[in-house]
Amino acid sequence: MRQQTNLPKNNPSVTEFSRGQLSTLAEQVDGSLNANFRHLCFPDELEEVYVRETNPMRIQQLTMYLFIAMAIYDFFLITDFTIISDMFPLAVVIRAGLITPMFLGLVAIIRRGISASTRESLVGIMTIITGITLLYFMTYSQDPNRIFYHPGFLLIVIFSNIVMQTQFRIAIISPAVKLPEGS
Repeated sequence: MRQQTNLPKNNPSVTEFSRGQLSTLAEQVDGSLNANFRHLCFPDELEEVYVRETNPMRIQQLTMYLFIAMAIYDFFLITDFTIISDMFPLAVVIRAGLITPMFLGLVAIIRRGISASTRESLVGIMTIITGITLLYFMTYSQDPNRIFYHPGFLLIVIFSNIVMQTQFRIAIISPAVKLPEGS
């Protein structure tokens, strides 16, 4: 259950809070952290302040990280050529013709401005889609070296969870979806 706070509405910056308001926020954070872990959540107003304060930096981070992720994903073509050469032509089409434009579209959507929850969900969905493409290539390849294709899943999960710092729920869901894939 969400807690209610008396935070000032439409404040452009946290720095405009009085010491008393910041003290109240600190107490609410401590109370939320000491509460039942299963239902850990902060008051709506505190979440709004956090998103408002971190949103510009997060958009900039995700833009950079998505370009890096796209480059790494496309460099997998080298692995496709050497490990699953029978799937290489299809891998080029899917990686360069489908997934790369999806990365670029996601960057454009994020830069245009969407809600933080939608943005983070789309990043998580993109992570899952990239993992599914690896599964597809590995499953339908007839090359005996395909058994060495598994580390690609690990790279996607590590990059998504550690570098891109996906939200906790997405960080849990994404590898859980890909775990049966790589088995």
